[in-house]
Amino acid sequence: MNIASIEKTNNPKLSSQRENQFKIKLQSKFGGAVRRFSFYSGIFIFFISFSLSAQINTPQVSPHATISQTIGLSTITVDYHRPGVKGREIWGALVPYGMSEGVPFGSGKPYPWRAGANENTLITFSDNVKIEGKELPAGTYGLHMIPGEKEWIIIFSSTTTAWGSFFYDPDEDALRVTVTPVA
Repeated sequence: MNIASIEKTNNPKLSSQRENQFKIKLQSKFGGAVRRFSFYSGIFIFFISFSLSAQINTPQVSPHATISQTIGLSTITVDYHRPGVKGREIWGALVPYGMSEGVPFGSGKPYPWRAGANENTLITFSDNVKIEGKELPAGTYGLHMIPGEKEWIIIFSSTTTAWGSFFYDPDEDALRVTVTPVA
């Protein structure tokens, strides 16, 4: 039976019965294919929309930055995420003076500031350097700091893959120096 074979009639009940019979036959013949097509179309649209949304690069709250400077024959590179200040008080408030309190994840012990946001801040020296009169071999170091009101401790850690300072271990310090900040 096809659409052309449904007769026109003035009897709405008879006409309605014939249309329902046609729909039942059509559904039994093509229903599985239509359902499968609808299912696979839905899956396709879901993955296309997911992949399109993954391609949009929005700015990070704490944007990534790298700065490199050649001093004499040596190059120093700092790779960090710039914290979004957003009008907040930082020193002594958001970033406390001294070591930060331990958190339930990581080592659970007090830890220094990671000198940035998000991932571990890294500093790379192309050659051996002297910092505050102390030798530091060429290489890449995790940069951590313990801020204070009058002096800061700068930590060059041999660990470069940590996310922040939550797993900071003082046994991994390559160098630790105390400095006086100048405004």
